[in-house]
Amino acid sequence: MKTPADVSAPESAILTHLWMAPNGTALLQRSGRIAMTLTEVLNEIEAEMVQISDLTRMDNGIGLVLAIQRRASGAVSLRWRTSRNRMLSADTLAKRLVGLPPEVGRWYIELDAKVRWLNARERLVRHARQVMRDLSEERNSGVVY
Repeated sequence: MKTPADVSAPESAILTHLWMAPNGTALLQRSGRIAMTLTEVLNEIEAEMVQISDLTRMDNGIGLVLAIQRRASGAVSLRWRTSRNRMLSADTLAKRLVGLPPEVGRWYIELDAKVRWLNARERLVRHARQVMRDLSEERNSGVVY
């Protein structure tokens, strides 16, 4: 499993280039291709979410499960739920983790940090892809800058 600092080379290079590019002309010309690449990155992120979710599927008596939440917009995120399928807030999760044995609590805390970073990456890449799609559509419709 990747750590929060791990990002795929294409994701890192594309996002860095998007943030740092002083001139957007080259990006505009490649916006359709960049949007497709960012879709591939989103697919990788979702696959990683499935892997992490599977880690909590075992019946271990703790009653905490990571569920994949899919929104109508296409956004995907991991959310903590109880074994009764009730969503947990960050505060409620923290309270439940305090009562666990230290090594188990640490495992859940580390996993939660990975989940938060993965959810943030998904939002960031999804937004970047939408920006590239919008630019591609404008370019293809003949909008002049």
